[in-house]
Amino acid sequence: MKAKPAYIVITAVAIPFAGAQTHEASCRIYGQVYTRDDQVFEGQIRWDDHETFWDDILDAAKYGSTRDFDESRGVQRRIEILGIKISWTETEEVESDNRFGIRMGRLSSIKRRNRNSAVLELKDGTRIRVGSSGTDIGLSNRGIVVIDGNVGRTSIQWSDFEKVVFSPEPSGKVQVPSQEAWRLYGTVTTWDGQQFRGFIMWDNDECLSSDFLDGEYGGNDMEIPFSKIKAIERKSSSSAIVELTSGKQLRLENSNDVNDENRGIVVKIPHYGRLILDWDDFDRAVFEKPPQVDLQGYNYYDVGEALYGRVWDDQGREYQGLIRWDDDETMTYEFLDGELEDISVMIEFGDIESIQKRSNSSAKVGLKSGRSLELTGTCDVNDKNRGIFIEEGTGQVIELDWDEFDRVVFGRP
Repeated sequence: MKAKPAYIVITAVAIPFAGAQTHEASCRIYGQVYTRDDQVFEGQIRWDDHETFWDDILDAAKYGSTRDFDESRGVQRRIEILGIKISWTETEEVESDNRFGIRMGRLSSIKRRNRNSAVLELKDGTRIRVGSSGTDIGLSNRGIVVIDGNVGRTSIQWSDFEKVVFSPEPSGKVQVPSQEAWRLYGTVTTWDGQQFRGFIMWDNDECLSSDFLDGEYGGNDMEIPFSKIKAIERKSSSSAIVELTSGKQLRLENSNDVNDENRGIVVKIPHYGRLILDWDDFDRAVFEKPPQVDLQGYNYYDVGEALYGRVWDDQGREYQGLIRWDDDETMTYEFLDGELEDISVMIEFGDIESIQKRSNSSAKVGLKSGRSLELTGTCDVNDKNRGIFIEEGTGQVIELDWDEFDRVVFGRP
């Protein structure tokens, strides 16, 4: 267990909500799921039995690039030896296997390719082949659940799944949620006193107040609906104190909901990013009803655009053009990965204004919302970065290694 510091620094992250609340059901994932034996189920969908809303993120591994660079394009490389600069052009392949995430609302369909891969089709027809990275794609998927008001709840396993075609939920078929079912929301505090306020997914799974927290109390198995929970506090590596809305407190154990087998306490903050806390980094969560917010439906999401911006190297030279970050990310709908003091963070490139190298192991990421944060821990933001590529208007592609890179400002003039 980590020792707490003698002082606590609280970083409160507010969320800029505005407007009246949209009907929540219209913001739930919806579509038609086809099985390999030609059955079709239509209704609200919980993908991998946990992604529920259009802003939820599908996690996968991406093969290749989403932008059509030439297979053997010329890339300019440079070195300097004893003050003598040498440059040359060489060809390279762009095929790779990289961590990939995309919001469900940007997808038109997902088609099973084999036991551990699929083809994603975006709304503009772009197709991306992805493999397993976690449980969203492949045999590790925990079930594609379809909720139909006329049929009930159907869970389809990956081995039986053929494809899903997404669509807005028809107004005549809206399944009005129970008043006891709302999206989990609240404030999560880390072991060192940082606070993050937003939508919560518990154990990287439960996201609705009608979902259950499992655990053992006094030798008895318990399932407590989140609607009855006021707060959860980490007690040890193997237990937690659960405070109910009635005021009663229970110490639960023997479940990955309340011990160090927990798969992550996820906090989603609009225009900031998705944070995932391990059990060791978690201290306390306090739940509340979500505020009046503009919940976004399927038609809100587009496919973004190619990354474009101005890049400066460590010598002050400026380049401008299409950008491929870490030899991988090329679109505004893709995500920058990093760690904020051991907390895993994913930020959509479309929310990023700038990235400034701070050291070999970190970068300062400026957001369009005006906030900034220093990230470490992944090849997106350290010297394991596989290259920042800039395709200038002439068609020439410049590559900067992390030690040559200084900063980037995204956006067209």
